[in-house]
Amino acid sequence: MARGFSAAPGASPDVALASDPDLPRLHLLQLVESKNSVVRETLAARNDLPLGAMVSLAHDSSGEVRAVLAANPTLVESLVDVLVRDKDHHVLAALVHRSDLPYKALQLLAFHKRKDIRELAAARLDAGEVARKRGSDELLPPELREREPSE
Repeated sequence: MARGFSAAPGASPDVALASDPDLPRLHLLQLVESKNSVVRETLAARNDLPLGAMVSLAHDSSGEVRAVLAANPTLVESLVDVLVRDKDHHVLAALVHRSDLPYKALQLLAFHKRKDIRELAAARLDAGEVARKRGSDELLPPELREREPSE
């Protein structure tokens, strides 16, 4: 490889590995620490992302990774509360477009300092959109899906 050039970010074999549905959880957690942001973005989009990986990716240095995570339907509400304070407008826009965004978070975004985020959130509030409740355990992280129901 020529000096000063590196491979394209998506060319890593870890990108394909990160999208493998049969990827063991332990290996998935190791890939969360990848230096390749495309690998982390691929992981952030997974519906079987463990809670620990979600927490790590919610604090990722890449705004693109956090934006993909913000759009993930399995994202837990406590991490929505973290991401709603993010400074990256892509993350905030991804949150505003969530159909299950809690009303409190939508209100907070309606008063954001960025005009585009404010307008998106206000439009949803003006339309009277109410957060759609999650209807299935499939939209929960694996750890929460696997727990026994409380009595």
